Amino acid sequence: MLVGLASSAEDKRKMAVTTISASTFLKDFTLFIRDRLTALINDPNSGARVGDATFVMTAYPKRKVAYPIITVIDAGIGDMRRLGMQSEDVVQRMNVEIRVWGRAVSERDAIAQEVLNDLRGDQFGTDSARDAGLHDFRIESTVNVDEPGEKGIKSKVITLSYLFIFGP
Repeated sequence: MLVGLASSAEDKRKMAVTTISASTFLKDFTLFIRDRLTALINDPNSGARVGDATFVMTAYPKRKVAYPIITVIDAGIGDMRRLGMQSEDVVQRMNVEIRVWGRAVSERDAIAQEVLNDLRGDQFGTDSARDAGLHDFRIESTVNVDEPGEKGIKSKVITLSYLFIFGP
């Protein structure tokens, strides 16, 4: 469920997908993670971003960007199981790829650690992943992907998963 329309940078931090609907779960899941990261992670380069440039986005950049950035991409679904022999409910493991792009290894690693700490800690309490219907946070993998050379962009690909329960 999308809440509000954003017209400024401050409004964008308030706009959020707060629950994940079974009928639009792929879109809602990716937007929920993007919105959580936008709310939880401080942009170390916020003063250098102009126009519609953002720190956290749901697609790989196609134009020049001001690094660091974070991309959130749907990484597929898997491991669907029924919740019982007579149940119509199912539990589905949903995967997301979070890629932290930085100008240096230290910048990339600091932001990646903040992402992992904040999402791991976002499982409980009010306005949490659990409140949105996500359970069983799991870090599936982290992989460094660096462009060669001293000026090459450094990135870390983080694959996370959550369980989502679908009812009829």
